[in-house]
This record gives sequence, structure tokens and C-alpha cells, in this order.
Amino acid sequence: MKNYKLLSLCLVLLIGSVQFSLSAQETEQFAKIKKAGKFGIINSKGEAIIAPSYEDIGDYSDGLIAVKVNGLWGAVDNTNTIVIKPKYAENFMFVHGLAIVSIGNKPGVDIIDKKGKPILHTMYAFQQFTGFMTGLEPVADPKTLKQGQINKVGKAIVPCEFDEIKSFSDNRWLIRKGTVFGYMDKQGVVVVKPQYEEASAFSNGMAVVKKMGKMGVIGTDGKFIIQPGTYSRIFGSEDGSLRMVKNKLMGYINKQGKVIIPPTYEGIGDFEEGRATILQASKYGFIDTSGVVVIKPQFENVENFNEGVAPFSINGKFGLIDMAGKVIVKPTYESINNFNDGVAIFEKAEKFGLLDKTGKAVVAAKYSAIDGLGNGIFRVQVGSNYGVVDKTDHAMLPVEYEEVGAFVKQ
Repeated sequence: MKNYKLLSLCLVLLIGSVQFSLSAQETEQFAKIKKAGKFGIINSKGEAIIAPSYEDIGDYSDGLIAVKVNGLWGAVDNTNTIVIKPKYAENFMFVHGLAIVSIGNKPGVDIIDKKGKPILHTMYAFQQFTGFMTGLEPVADPKTLKQGQINKVGKAIVPCEFDEIKSFSDNRWLIRKGTVFGYMDKQGVVVVKPQYEEASAFSNGMAVVKKMGKMGVIGTDGKFIIQPGTYSRIFGSEDGSLRMVKNKLMGYINKQGKVIIPPTYEGIGDFEEGRATILQASKYGFIDTSGVVVIKPQFENVENFNEGVAPFSINGKFGLIDMAGKVIVKPTYESINNFNDGVAIFEKAEKFGLLDKTGKAVVAAKYSAIDGLGNGIFRVQVGSNYGVVDKTDHAMLPVEYEEVGAFVKQ
């Protein structure tokens, strides 16, 4: 289970997932599967869109999906027709209609369009690829490893003199030169010179920085919204407000730097459904958005609220509470995840099943593992094999596959 006393935000990555689109008007969920050592694609009904026939299947992007044939990578469309012949050494994906590819021992890389036509060959190394989202693309000189930016014809617009260029948001690139950080706009102009020992990407027009050992918050113009040293630590939150630490206690400030929840807690989490977790005297509870304690700290651990309920633990066992803190499922389980689509994954006797909000096991604890794939679809595991069921345990895909990726859609 996630522990909301953690201060950092987590980004959930769907590794190995595949997206697939039928047309601009019609979309459906698809997933990568593996059987008898071969890879294919199924839809959310468990129907094979591409039978397991490829050595590997990579990332879906812009209506194409990368496939591996005889050790080389190409791409097919949604009818399984080869659009780009397999000739590339590595998996690739399109970003804004462009992809980076490499051919065997040929030095450098090519940028190709969706028809496989090369539009640029370069010796620069791409640290990340945005498909020239801003018109420029961060690259590294292969000899010096310093970073700069090139345009679509390969011309160096920003000289390779930076140690890092990354995290574009709010019209700002986060840059590093030596040990200090600053910011560059999308035209490649340094708008806040490198000067901070630590710096975050911008979010909601704010970035957390550290200067001369003290934390502060700046706007996109580089001016301080919260002066360094006002708080010992500052953390971004999903709703655009900020969590801060003062005298080893945590609270909340808004975008203008005004205190909205005084620093009185050992830990405080992000708000979800109008509730945020708090840690006090080593116990967890919840406050509302005005800072009022609505569920007093009493639990060993909690999850955030989702669909009006939250998992909690006492004496190592997990149950469920409602928004008022009333226990609706007694703590008898080894774990309970957050609710999604009206059910939650639970663990009992080292097996996994699904609970509804009354505590009824709508899917008995019989699987080695269960993973939510969205829209009431779950990947289940028995031994080393995988299948897919809905939240009533109806088998959408039999448990006989070596791999089932996460269902996603275009």
C-alpha cells in the first residue's frame, strides 16, 4: 500500500502498456499480451486484435504500434498492416508525429515521420524526446556530454554548454550548469540564470528552489513569492497549494504564501475528496480543507479517500472508514487498496480478491495477484500465468498468458 506520510509526489507509470485506436471517432481499450513466447494485442473484451505472432510489441503512438520481426523493429497500423518495415535496431515510439530510430552500427540517429521517411540525421544524443514540442529539442554533444537545443533541421540554437536541460512546464525548461539550477524559455533564452542549489520544475506558475541552503518559492519571472528561509522545507501539492515545514512540523500555504493550515502536524498529505491525511503523535487521521480535524489521529496507517471511503490499519490489519471516520469494514485484512469502480483489491492469507464497500468479497481471495487496469477490468495471476476478469470475476481472458499489459486507450 502507499503510505501518505511520504512527502514526495509519485507518478504512476504504466510500463509495458500499449494504446491502440480504431479511428478518430471510435476508441477502445487495448493491451499487450504474450503467449508461447509471442506477443499480440487484445481488446477489453478479451478478443485478439493482433494474435500473438510478434517477437515483441512496443509502444503505441499516433495510430501506429512498434513490432519486432526477425530481431528488427518496424510499425503496423490498426489493421496489422506493416506501415514501417522492420529495419531498426531498437523499439521506438512517435511523439507529435516524429520518432527517433537507429539502424544497426550506423553512427548517430534518424528522426522519421509516421511513414518512415527520415527527416533528420544527427550525431547528437537525445536525453528525452518531445517531438520538437516547443520547436527546439534538448540534445547532448556525444563528445562533451554537454547539453543544448537544436531545431528540426538539426541546427544548434542553444549551444551545448549546459549539464542538464529537462522538465518543460509553464513555458520553462529546468536547466543545470555545474551544480546550480536555473530556467530557460521555449525559445532557448535563459530567463532565470543558474543560481540555485536545488530547483523543481514549475507547476501552477511556481517552483520550489534552494538558495544558500534555504528553501523558497519563485514565480516564472524568477521573483520570490516566498522568501528563502521562511520555512525549512517546502513541497508542491497536486491542487497547486504548498506544504511546508517549520520547526519540524507541517502545514499548508497557498499560492500567495499565506498560511492556510498552520504547521502543527508531524506529517500532512495532499487533499483528496476534501480530506488530507495528518500525522500526530505517530497516528494518522484526517483534516478538511479548512484545517478542521474531522477524523482524529488514531490509525497506524491510512490511504487517501477515494469514492468516499479510505483504508486504514490497526494492529497490522486493514479495514475501511467512511468520510466521517465511521468503521464500515472491520480491520481483518492484510491489505486493502483504494477503491476504484466500486471495488478494492484486498489480501487475505496471502491471496487476493475484490471487496465492495460493504466488505463483501465480490471476488474471493484466490489469486496470486490482482492489478486494476481501469473501468472495472482486472489483471489476475495464478502461479506464473495471467488472465483478465471483470469486477464480478467474469473471465474476459483465461489465465493462460505469460504476460498481460495494462489496458489503455487512445
